[in-house]
Amino acid sequence: MMPFIAVVQTISTFVSQNRGAGQVGRIRKAMLYAYLCGVVLAVVATFLMMIGAPTVVRLLSGSSESVVIENGAFYLRVVAPCLSILGVLNVTRMGLQAVGKKILPLFSSVIELVGKILFVAFLIPRFQYTAVIFCEPVIWCFMVIELLIAFWSDPFIRSKEEMSQISA
Repeated sequence: MMPFIAVVQTISTFVSQNRGAGQVGRIRKAMLYAYLCGVVLAVVATFLMMIGAPTVVRLLSGSSESVVIENGAFYLRVVAPCLSILGVLNVTRMGLQAVGKKILPLFSSVIELVGKILFVAFLIPRFQYTAVIFCEPVIWCFMVIELLIAFWSDPFIRSKEEMSQISA
């Protein structure tokens, strides 16, 4: 997670500085590069998790119990391919905060809370551990949709050409 955190912290600083300077073009370009960087990191992490999940679980848990290793490896192999969604989510959340939008990123947390309540109430009792594993990736999808719409529809982020097409 450390490389993902570094990308998010970097984009936050870069976007806020360029927001102050009114350099929206640089913000849009940086966000796209940050998305790309997050996806590349996710692909690398996914590759490593696919081949090394049991070893990672054994090292982190300190357990050699087969049920622990199998369940942990299953979790890593399901969640790892979804890390690109999490990367886009976190970059977009920080981008929104960096341009001064505070409520819209908070709304994504409400989506997360409601999603987890729904999973606990309806899916986990029926599908048990499998639902626990899929809970976060599914919720990330809903959160990232809200955040992407909020960021890219922000009047400051939209180009003048896009704004004139909307008002026409």
